[in-house]
Amino acid sequence: MNRPRIRVDHHIPWGIEGFDGLGDVVPYDAADLRKDPSILADADVLACRSVTRVDASLLAAAPRLVAVATPVVGLDHVICEDIRAAQRQRGHPIQVFNAPGSTAAGVADWVVAAILHALPEVTDPHRLKVGIWGFGNCGRALAARLARLGMRFVAYDPPQETRTAGAFQSAALEDLWQCDVVSLHVPLTEARDTRWPTRGMIDRGVFRALASGDVRLLCNSARGPVVEGAALQAHLASGLAPALAVDVWEGEPTPDPSVVAATRIATAHVAGSVLEGRRKAVAKVREDVRRLLHLPRTPFPAQPAGGFDRPPPFAVPPHPRPDDIRGGILAAVPLDEWTRTFRAAYVRAPLAERAEAFEAARRAGLRREIRWGRLRPAD
Repeated sequence: MNRPRIRVDHHIPWGIEGFDGLGDVVPYDAADLRKDPSILADADVLACRSVTRVDASLLAAAPRLVAVATPVVGLDHVICEDIRAAQRQRGHPIQVFNAPGSTAAGVADWVVAAILHALPEVTDPHRLKVGIWGFGNCGRALAARLARLGMRFVAYDPPQETRTAGAFQSAALEDLWQCDVVSLHVPLTEARDTRWPTRGMIDRGVFRALASGDVRLLCNSARGPVVEGAALQAHLASGLAPALAVDVWEGEPTPDPSVVAATRIATAHVAGSVLEGRRKAVAKVREDVRRLLHLPRTPFPAQPAGGFDRPPPFAVPPHPRPDDIRGGILAAVPLDEWTRTFRAAYVRAPLAERAEAFEAARRAGLRREIRWGRLRPAD
């Protein structure tokens, strides 16, 4: 391959800087790419965010593509069947690189903030119990923070128990109904791929179980489609507990505005939007591309030259109490402000302007990680 041509979404923080030196970097806007995929005609590498659907139509417009580098956690925007079909047709691999775990700290901070925001009456952390549905990178990061705060938790993840041959022991599903909060941290999976598919797993039956149990808050910072749409609408119409804190939406970047309007906490896919995590994600996929292209190793430091463009936020003290840290955490993760501004810009926006309103709210959520000091790994 001659000098590779790398197309980089210009909204990826440090994306252009990260890929510069690996080839000829050409920035693009995701909205322009949706309108005209032919801008990828000469691309060898595509660096994209989760707003870009990598499917057969996009791949057809990118005949030279050898790699998709997406500095995000999930890959549900990448249609693996279409990648495999394109590989068979072209006779060469198309590598897909992502960055699992890179933004787990930010996601966990968002959930802690949602708990403190939605349940202000909880002053004794030992009285609060959180059910963590999915115990991967984000679930474990949340558990470590809850343990630091003195909050109890149970973790439900049968696939993890199977993968670890029982080294991790999952709680029973019914144990979640006895929690005050349930937080979702699962990938989006299909019935054809696993015994435990997550698409639509929060259905009417689950909502009934949540409402009949002790659950007062359901947090979704995983993927929008893990909650079945009709069941969500019915739950919101019922007015029953639990309240909803939602950061990810079915149909992004144009979710149903009535759902955005009705949830207790509504943010535009910002939970993982932390500068430290974004840079780690770019560094990870950049290194993957460098190895693929057999280029010399070049440094990409954990912080940009001169540091990040804003100071670190609140630092959690060694022995925190909810009343002592609530203000600091909610200043660092301002859910009330984000909810108001997202709704104001999105709910009444004309259909043609909703995607941009969603993207603007998402960009506004970029922040620093909360400083927790040394956290003990969750069991």
